Amino acid sequence: MHKLNIKDADSYPRVTQKIPEIIAFIKKIIDNGYGYISDGDVYFSVRKFKNYGQLSGRNVNDLRVGERVLPGEQKNDPLDFALWKKGKDNEPSWESPWGKGRPGWHIECSAMSLGEFRRYY
Repeated sequence: MHKLNIKDADSYPRVTQKIPEIIAFIKKIIDNGYGYISDGDVYFSVRKFKNYGQLSGRNVNDLRVGERVLPGEQKNDPLDFALWKKGKDNEPSWESPWGKGRPGWHIECSAMSLGEFRRYY
């Protein structure tokens, strides 16, 4: 990286060190009406967020429905995505208001980057 003249990062956050921040972020999403709990999982309600898809230039109504719905998921809408997944045997999990589980991969970087951003501003 140095040969390409790319500077080192100021911080290298780890998801496992940010679980309390991730849980707090998910709580805020739920409190603001964009998330819901379903059988120990927590999902983001895509259609409730009016600007969803704006960054990518996609209209939510043009998204392909059902591409990522796994058997057994209890989503309100196939476009919704997991913020917190109920724990399974033999996988890492942490206590949360929704039971033992782990963050969904969509929320990890969002929560960590907001925390790192706040360090500087």
